[in-house]
Amino acid sequence: FQTLHPAYLTNTNGNARSDVLRVAHAASAYTPDALVVPTDDLGRQVFRLDRLALANGHHHDGAHEAMADVVATMYVARLIRNRAPDIWKAMDRAATKNAVKKYVATESVFSLTESYYGCAYSWLVTPCGQNPRDVGQLAVFDLSFDPDDYRFLSAENLVAVLNASPKAIRSIRANRQPIMMPADAAPDSTKALQIPPGERRRRVEVIQGDPEFQARVGQAQALRVADKDLPAHVEQRIYDGFPNAADEVRMKQFHQVDWGARPALAAQIEDPRLGEFARRLIYFERPEMLSQEQSSELSAWMANRVLTEDESVPWMTVRKALRETDALLQDARGEAAHLLSEIKDFLHSRAEAIAAGV
Repeated sequence: FQTLHPAYLTNTNGNARSDVLRVAHAASAYTPDALVVPTDDLGRQVFRLDRLALANGHHHDGAHEAMADVVATMYVARLIRNRAPDIWKAMDRAATKNAVKKYVATESVFSLTESYYGCAYSWLVTPCGQNPRDVGQLAVFDLSFDPDDYRFLSAENLVAVLNASPKAIRSIRANRQPIMMPADAAPDSTKALQIPPGERRRRVEVIQGDPEFQARVGQAQALRVADKDLPAHVEQRIYDGFPNAADEVRMKQFHQVDWGARPALAAQIEDPRLGEFARRLIYFERPEMLSQEQSSELSAWMANRVLTEDESVPWMTVRKALRETDALLQDARGEAAHLLSEIKDFLHSRAEAIAAGV
């Protein structure tokens, strides 16, 4: 996204991607014998790749090194595919947005599962709406609740229902590979199973027979999103919109033309996110190609990024790096201590250089 290369290759033009962590969550919840899932001191399941792979017979040399992690991920994926083929097929189906939307549109009841902090939670749900401004955001109603308590609420009041906990209405993002399984596969712990089957059928019929309620739920989803502020940082706005055809051509040209032609091309980019990224790339590689004003603005931006003392920013700052280095130095000895001291010196010198605009 930040380098002006095609950012959506893995999930457009017929391509799909699958999150093996979510597949592992699904296998653990619906086919517990397929995987050995280690637990922590509090009894919560641990799905960390190195521990999960080792618990299932994979000797994970070089954990957290890129190739070793790829091999371990493939091992876990193949294990699930071989031991729980139905789960594998269901999660493969959920890897594309259109397939998720089709499943929700054709299944009046299904089991939905999410994993939070090492614990899996499942709900027996029925579809109950779709965000009219975002066709990839769907809504489902938890059948452990009585729809008569909600179906006459206004869209504004339904926003509060969407935000409440526990949730009578849940949102599903079709592009996030939701864990959806047939209703008869719902785990025994699913709360709605305590409701008599006849009453569950009635609740489904009430919701499916009330298109006005479904429309208001969709409106509530749209209102809920509208109330949220845009992400503060442009890097987080990858799905705020897609480049138009002209900008896609310019992005490709940006990597083909000489650096001297890139500032003018960057100025033609219509998407403000992509235009910002283009100027940054020029600043990083050939700052002399920018105007004095642009160069000064980006130098100030860089200084603020690296030197900020705001702990809430979602990137590594000099302050954070120095704190981590000092913490590591407390227990470091020999060559490790020497390396960390060099890193600390580098961080100080880099901060001074950036502050001076060098």
